[in-house]
Amino acid sequence: MNSLTQQKSLTWMIIIIFFVAAFYLISDVLTPFFVSIFIAYLANPAISRMEAAGVPRWVSMLIGIVALTFIVASILLLLLPTLQSQLASFADKLPEYISHAKQWMTTLVMRIKEFSGNTEDSQNGGSVVLNAISPESIPVSGEAAAATVEAVKASAITLLKSVTNIFLVPVIAFYLLRDWNTITEKVTSLIPEGYRKRIINIGTQADEVLKSFLHGQFLVMCALAILYSAGLFLIGLDFSLLIGVIAGALSFVPFLGTGIGLIIACIVSIMQSDQWLDVWKVLVVFSIGQFIEGNLLTPKLVGEKINLHPVIVIFAVLAGGELFGFVGILLALPVAAVAWVVIKDVAKNSQPSE
Repeated sequence: MNSLTQQKSLTWMIIIIFFVAAFYLISDVLTPFFVSIFIAYLANPAISRMEAAGVPRWVSMLIGIVALTFIVASILLLLLPTLQSQLASFADKLPEYISHAKQWMTTLVMRIKEFSGNTEDSQNGGSVVLNAISPESIPVSGEAAAATVEAVKASAITLLKSVTNIFLVPVIAFYLLRDWNTITEKVTSLIPEGYRKRIINIGTQADEVLKSFLHGQFLVMCALAILYSAGLFLIGLDFSLLIGVIAGALSFVPFLGTGIGLIIACIVSIMQSDQWLDVWKVLVVFSIGQFIEGNLLTPKLVGEKINLHPVIVIFAVLAGGELFGFVGILLALPVAAVAWVVIKDVAKNSQPSE
């Protein structure tokens, strides 16, 4: 490797490190931009197809925005009232759930101490442990009051940011869609001639992987949300829609959506019927869901294009969330998929020719 090549490699390494550091420092500000890029990336193929069919791009964008707004509004109008009702009801029953949990755990502590031969303080021991989660044990004055005020201020700031982002996202997405072809052409022109063909090839492969994964995973999430909600509704479980939506929305991480949904559903089932044996119905619903996902939904809708081990997927999501918050969670799997494409390309081109 000559000195010029080494200098170019060092320059690119410095540029990459600079952008990663800048991304980390301003990750909170970038949230609406990356959400907008995500929306524009998903919407651009359909708009480009309409444009290729002779429809002006601005008309294609208008049709796409109206269609997307109609779909989202319809879903919200159909599901949001029920979700809000179930969420409010769940919040109302939460103290009752905590009370039941305290009783169960007190009994468990007493039995453990009976086995250990120490029964004198069994009741007190259970109370001491469980009062930590009792609403009555939460202080409401002094430092707690100051902490509450700070929490309210933080919530107000978060709400203001959320409202601002809600208005920013469609505006940014509109301009990105309008100038998508121009932006991609300018980005391509910035790539050095010697690397352009290879980088475009990697970009094409990554684009195919991302489109396949994102569209497929979104359909899997929707299908699981419907499946779990319907199954829990059929067995007569309270909050079936809320639990199903949570389980489906979190299913982009392997076993996370199923695990959390199963835990919540089992707790609700026990509280609802006061019978541990009724949990088998919940287990059947989630077992059927896992079977359908593993054998039908994921192979057919997502396929093996991303080909990332579940452990890598979980690590990517957790690491992204820890480093960059919501933006990191949003970008974890796309970045992991692109990185995997790059690694395979580097490995392929680094093999010695025979």
